[in-house]
Amino acid sequence: MEGEVTQAMAAAFLAAIGPGTPMPLGPEVRAAALDVAAVEARVAAFVAAQPRAARAVDHLRAAALLWNDRLDASHAVSQDLPDADAAWLHGIMHRREPDYGNAKYWFARVGRHPAYAALAAAARDAGLAGGWDADAVVDRIERAVAGAEPSAPLIALQAREFAVLVEHLLRDA
Repeated sequence: MEGEVTQAMAAAFLAAIGPGTPMPLGPEVRAAALDVAAVEARVAAFVAAQPRAARAVDHLRAAALLWNDRLDASHAVSQDLPDADAAWLHGIMHRREPDYGNAKYWFARVGRHPAYAALAAAARDAGLAGGWDADAVVDRIERAVAGAEPSAPLIALQAREFAVLVEHLLRDA
């Protein structure tokens, strides 16, 4: 029951924060992306409706800004948070910039995150033998952005990664 509630809350958060299309692999800003003020307002409204989410509000702000392609604003929030969840958000942001070396640094700071296990099947579906490996994902996305590999499976993997992270943030909230 708790897992279902968290999944529903994560789905509601993702629906509330902006574009229904997955984040791009790179730094481009989607036409439907919200500006920073609109993102902040939507996160505040979500937290007001889901008070237990207030414990994760800064992480959710960083996530919502990242989801809306506001990389600099997301970075400003996540860099000041001291935990593995923030390092994961920070890693995704640098991967999208693209600053692949810095992304790997931040993913190393994540360590063995408890939510990584939920990504094993999605990683296999994207052709990553051995399950989730953040460095391997960075390498594959770098190749896809350069046009040396198809991007569609990696866009789907990144969307799943983001959903798993948001669910984890809300589970701990």
